[in-house]
Amino acid sequence: MLNKLFTYSPNFVHMKKITHRGAHVRDVIILKGYSILGVANKVSKYRTTLTKWFTQEDLDYKFIKIIGDAIDYDFSEDFPEMTVNYSHKKNYAKEKSIRELEEKLKFWQDEVYRMSIANKALEQKIEELESDLQLTEPKTTWEKKKGA
Repeated sequence: MLNKLFTYSPNFVHMKKITHRGAHVRDVIILKGYSILGVANKVSKYRTTLTKWFTQEDLDYKFIKIIGDAIDYDFSEDFPEMTVNYSHKKNYAKEKSIRELEEKLKFWQDEVYRMSIANKALEQKIEELESDLQLTEPKTTWEKKKGA
C-alpha cells in the first residue's frame, strides 16, 4: 500500500521523487498514524472526497496544504515546487491561539457578568446595613449635650 520510494529522515518522510501526489499524501497520513476518516473530519470534508483526492496524480497543492495543516505536516519539503506560501505551522498556531483566546474571552465575559451580579448584591447589602445603622445608631456625646 505504501509507496516504495520512501526514505526515512529526521523530517519524518522524504521522497526521492514523487510521481503521484495524491498517493503520497495518503501514505503520509497513514505513516503519521491518522485515519482517513479522522483527517476528513479535521478538514470538514467527506471521507469519499479525500479518497478521490488520493487518486489524483497531480493533486492540487491547495488541497495538500489543507491536509498538511490538519496533520501538522509540512508537505513543502516533499513538494519543493509548491508555490503556496507554506507556513502551515504558523497558521495552525494562529488557529489554535485564536480558539484559545476566544475561549478565554468567553470565560472572562462570564466572570465579569458573575462579578457584576455579586457587586449589585453587595451594594444592596451595604445600603441595608447603612439604613439599619442609621436607625439604631446612638447619639454621640456631643449630640446628647447639645440636645439636652
